[in-house]
Amino acid sequence: MTITDRQQREKAFRKQTILEAAKRLFAQKGYQETSMNDIAAEAELGKATLYYYFNSKDAIYREIYLSFSRTYYEAITREIQTTATVESLVDSILQGHVKQGEMDRDFLSLLYPIGRNAPIFIFREPEVLAETAALREPIRIHIESVFTQAGIQASPDIFQQVLWSFMTGLAVKIIRGHSHDTLAAEIEFFKTSILNHLRKEN
Repeated sequence: MTITDRQQREKAFRKQTILEAAKRLFAQKGYQETSMNDIAAEAELGKATLYYYFNSKDAIYREIYLSFSRTYYEAITREIQTTATVESLVDSILQGHVKQGEMDRDFLSLLYPIGRNAPIFIFREPEVLAETAALREPIRIHIESVFTQAGIQASPDIFQQVLWSFMTGLAVKIIRGHSHDTLAAEIEFFKTSILNHLRKEN
């Protein structure tokens, strides 16, 4: 390993340490209540080092949001890649959502409910919107493909809106400590209801 390689790894490690520290604090205390000093202390880094990597709390939050979004949507995309029926599609999306939520409850608490006073404007920034839209695109394309093959006439866009609304409710419960096992009956009820509706559209 060259000196440059080692330096890059050290920088990546410090950056990740900052993001993890900030995520914990934002989830526990709230965004407004957390200062850059708090983040530096939690990460066990000097404040100057913190500002070397991020010039503001907004920049830190933006990177946390995009980092999780990349992991989340790429995981959901992998979950649904081999699904060929509406039943397996819905099941895979819901299972993937719960799995990702259980793996990172701190992130979910940054978004639900109302983001613990997080800087919501970041979600609406053109660059952020463009990246998250690109991450969701493979999911949208696969949903449309499965609907077409199944001869379902329902709007894939409306289907996604209904699905994401339900998943928002699941996210709040995951934050409160629920697991897939405790949510299983609720998920099955929703899945049965939406599948029955889609079959009527066939």
